[in-house]
Amino acid sequence: MSSIAVSWYDYDQRTLIFEFEGSWSMEQLFLAIDDVKALAISHHEQYMHISLIIDARNVTRLPIGNVARYQEIVTVFEGMMPHIVVVGANRLVTILTNTFARLTVSHIKLRLVNTIDEGVEILNEWADKVIDE
Repeated sequence: MSSIAVSWYDYDQRTLIFEFEGSWSMEQLFLAIDDVKALAISHHEQYMHISLIIDARNVTRLPIGNVARYQEIVTVFEGMMPHIVVVGANRLVTILTNTFARLTVSHIKLRLVNTIDEGVEILNEWADKVIDE
């Protein structure tokens, strides 16, 4: 069983959640990203309308080699999701998230939060701003 689960967070299927448990591999991460793409494509015409919650509260370690493949992850998300929150990141996840933020294009909004509720509130604020524009 994978240590990364992907599912819709909300009933409206506008927000996906990655739930990380313990240790996981880059292979598992890319399989999960494939799951995200499949879910997004099956429910929306365009990725840009989907937000992402990354639940890192239960991450115990990051896989070896993830820094070398980090640019691949950045490339996947650049065109896919403009709003991303990372929940409960430990020090290493925080460093990698900040690196991700520096590597991505400016239209992606990325924020570290302590709880899922806090993340959902931020995602809702960002979505309201997109609707207003």
